[in-house]
Amino acid sequence: MATDALNAAEPLSTNDVDFPNTTTVLANNFMLEVEANLNIKLGDRFIFAGTNFSDAPVRDLRTLSLYNATDLGSAPAAANAIETADTLPEHVVDAGGAATTESYHTGFTAAGTVDSKAYEAMKVTIADSQPIVYNITANEPAFQNLIEGLLRLKSAAQTGLTEPEREEFLGEARNTLDNARVELRQLQARNGTVINELSRTKEIHTSFINISQSALTDLTVANDAEVATRIAALRTQLEASYSTIADTNRLSLVNYL
Repeated sequence: MATDALNAAEPLSTNDVDFPNTTTVLANNFMLEVEANLNIKLGDRFIFAGTNFSDAPVRDLRTLSLYNATDLGSAPAAANAIETADTLPEHVVDAGGAATTESYHTGFTAAGTVDSKAYEAMKVTIADSQPIVYNITANEPAFQNLIEGLLRLKSAAQTGLTEPEREEFLGEARNTLDNARVELRQLQARNGTVINELSRTKEIHTSFINISQSALTDLTVANDAEVATRIAALRTQLEASYSTIADTNRLSLVNYL
């Protein structure tokens, strides 16, 4: 998706009369796809929501406010920082005017919203003393850059911009989306490491199960009647031994007089 968005941010000409409409439609479609992917549920849990299992982490991205010319780097507007730790992703729109802080995250309430659960990665123990962290959240820098790039792309298609402003928005979109593409590959590699560890552990468990089943198959099933006969014979021998011991204990020198 990041690659497709990058291609969309490199139009043949922004002077094309269809550019605004085409680019807006493309950006909205990309936004819908990102939203759908980040709001995926597994069972009754949203898997990108950290430990806020019951809450979809991402709002309708198409409703985010567009940037204006005061948000361009040449304005100069401060670049939106990547949020880390427990602060939910946010960005400032209309930096030269109202300077409104928005977020794509549904848990956002105001600038600096903190939600540790939205960042909390899940751990699962897959073998003795072998826990793994397997969760990726919607707050990953890769997703922050991806959504920022799409918003810059969509902003480039709005009316009222000069040609240099439109080109600058597209340039910023390309840079941000390129960063997102690199970070998404890193996320993919990180997730691949977890999957490989799960696969190796699964193979070990499967091998152990197969060995155990083989051992169970080789066990001889005893005949009930034969077992009962042998137990009865052993009981008779044991009783005879007890009787002999008892007789011996009763012996004294008087018996030999």
